Parts: sequence; structure tokens; C-alpha cells
Amino acid sequence: MTSRKLFSLAFTISLIFISGVSYSEQCITNNLTTPQVSRQDWINPKIETDYYLLALSWSPQHCYNKRKSRQHKFQCKLNKFGFVVHGLWPQSAQARNKRGHPRFCNATRLLSKDLIRQYICIVPGVQLMQSQWDKHGNCAFQSASQYFATIATLWKTLKRPSTKAMKSRRYTVSSLKQLLVNMNTPKLQSSHIRIRINRANYLREIFICYDKNFQTTDCRSKPLKDQFIKIATPR
Repeated sequence: MTSRKLFSLAFTISLIFISGVSYSEQCITNNLTTPQVSRQDWINPKIETDYYLLALSWSPQHCYNKRKSRQHKFQCKLNKFGFVVHGLWPQSAQARNKRGHPRFCNATRLLSKDLIRQYICIVPGVQLMQSQWDKHGNCAFQSASQYFATIATLWKTLKRPSTKAMKSRRYTVSSLKQLLVNMNTPKLQSSHIRIRINRANYLREIFICYDKNFQTTDCRSKPLKDQFIKIATPR
């Protein structure tokens, strides 16, 4: 059975909204640009999807030197975000490196403006949305609307630290994982989380691993060793 058919059978998650500020509040969506279909770097259309990885980017770090970039204007100049979604990536348990995962599986079309406007405050970039669908989403989902609706559901059911909480204390890899576990007990465990930092030890991304039923599961990749993490703050 294909990954797309498995998804149709497996996707039983209902939309549950967490309390507090919604993802779209105070998010400016005026004058959105038109994306371009992504250029293919490498393709793996026949690789089976074994699990999924939800990549959450820490926006202040991503935007540190991108405020003047046209491509990143929506995320880094027009708005101020904390955590955002980079993408939802189908993964292969057999992969030995990043080239071993499903990628650019089918030809794609430009995302509609209505779809972009609906989800851009979660995945904050017109071209980012297009590239995530082109590279990853179409390998396991029947449509772009299905892909981004799944991202939105996972996003809304995952409680995340606020920007204030991220600035208010010093974190290690283990303490940041534990904070997420405590906020999402009992469904999330430390083994379901991976942390990515840059060479200067600044937090870049948090990865949450899900099985094909979109329940959190153990990540296959090697965890980052415990160490102090620096947290960039909004500029």
C-alpha cells in the first residue's frame, strides 16, 4: 500500500485548539508574493515513508541576519515570530544520510493564494510553503491542502514555549526537551525530540517525530549530546 493511501487511512487526528493566542493573531498577511516551483536538487520518488519529522524553526535565530532579505521579508521584517513550522518531512528508516529520504516525488503546481494565506502564519513564507510541498509534502500526501492541514493540526496540538519563556532562562539540550515533555505530557517523551543548533550553539530547530498514524514516536537519528544552548531573541 502506498504512503498516500496509508495517510488517508491513518489520518484520524481531530483539530484541537490550544488555549491562548492563536497562530494567526497579529500576523500581517498583506501583499503576499507569488511563489515559484522549486528546482530539484535530488529526487527519491520510490522511497517508502516510515515516519514523519515535524521541523520547528526558532524564528529569531533564522532571522538574525535576514531582515533585509526580500525572500524572508514576511517572516523577518513584517512579523515577529517565536517558533514556526519549517516543514513536515516524510522519512525513511533505511536512510543513511539526508539523501536517503523521500524527496521531489511528483510534479507539482503553484500553491493557490487562498491556501497560502490560510497557512502562512504557521509556515511563514510564500516560497517556503511552495518548497516544502514540492520537496516533501507531495511524497506522502494526496494534495497540498491535505499536507498543510496536517501541519496545522500537529502545530495546534503541540504546546510550545512562548518567546518570553525562551528568553527567561538558560537551557541545556536536556532541559529544553524536558520543558517540551512537561508541556505535552503524556504524549511526548524526550526520545521523540531532537534539537538542532548552529556552530555557535544557538538554537536553530526542534524536531518532533511521528509515526504513520501521527502519534509521537522515537526519533531514529542520533540525539545531540547534552550541552548549553544559546537562544537568540527577537530584534
